[in-house]
Amino acid sequence: MAYKKYIRRGKKLHGPYYYESYRDESGKIRKRYLGTSMEREPFLKNKIFFVILIGLIIAGFIFLVVSPSYFSKISEGVTSISNIFGNLKEVFFGPGDVPIDTCQELNQPNTVYVLQSDIGVSTPRIGTCFNITASNVTLNGNGFRIIGDGIGADYGVKAEQVVNITIRNLNVSKFYDGISLNGVNDSLIENNIANNNVNYGILLSSSSNNNLANITGNSNYWFGIFLYSSSNNNQLTGITANLNLYGILLYSSSNNNLTDITANSNLHSGIYLEFSSNNNLTDITANSNLVEGILLYSSSNNTFN
Repeated sequence: MAYKKYIRRGKKLHGPYYYESYRDESGKIRKRYLGTSMEREPFLKNKIFFVILIGLIIAGFIFLVVSPSYFSKISEGVTSISNIFGNLKEVFFGPGDVPIDTCQELNQPNTVYVLQSDIGVSTPRIGTCFNITASNVTLNGNGFRIIGDGIGADYGVKAEQVVNITIRNLNVSKFYDGISLNGVNDSLIENNIANNNVNYGILLSSSSNNNLANITGNSNYWFGIFLYSSSNNNQLTGITANLNLYGILLYSSSNNNLTDITANSNLHSGIYLEFSSNNNLTDITANSNLVEGILLYSSSNNTFN
């Protein structure tokens, strides 16, 4: 049983103070102090209950009435986000770019073809993979690989009698030639790897005024890089050609600039010039080749810096 008590100190009355009478384990009646807010406690409990009840009612209203349109808007938002990410590829490629994931002829001028996946990893490619038949074409390998079957006269990338093409970011192996250019002028070949091909890593035949930059041509059966038959006025920069028969060979090709070249551990020579004159070679490393680091035959007026 609870009761309250007031205490007067001087002229001021203090309280109420609430006490409760109870029986202890021995049956004696005792009292204990409950505090000064006993009468407000039920109200506080009721207030908390009331707030919780109102919250549940509002939540139910939102779920039953507002949620259909609300979640519809969320769905529309998710769809919009999905569309944005779906269109990122289109934005990244640009209006004239074409995503590709199979070997094919690249015959549309003023087009950037962008490779989307490796080709020939599980089943090696039989025959030429990319044949560039139009000028002003870019093939962006996007860092992916194309792998041949190591049999026959086929090419990872082939181009003939075109100008202003670009081949970049491609890893090509186990073809007859990794990249073969015949009669190709004013073009850019950059950031490519052409290793483990049956014949040459990269061949330029009768191809002039081209820029080859950041190329790796290792472990090809014959030559890492081969400039043949009046392939003149080309710029070769940042070339690595190791573990081939010849690292780089120029045959009847003149007025080329070779800069920052590494041609090590080839079975014959690192760099070989035959019937090739007026070439400029700068910053050349040609070590541990079995015959010569740099070998010239019937070639004159070449400079080495």
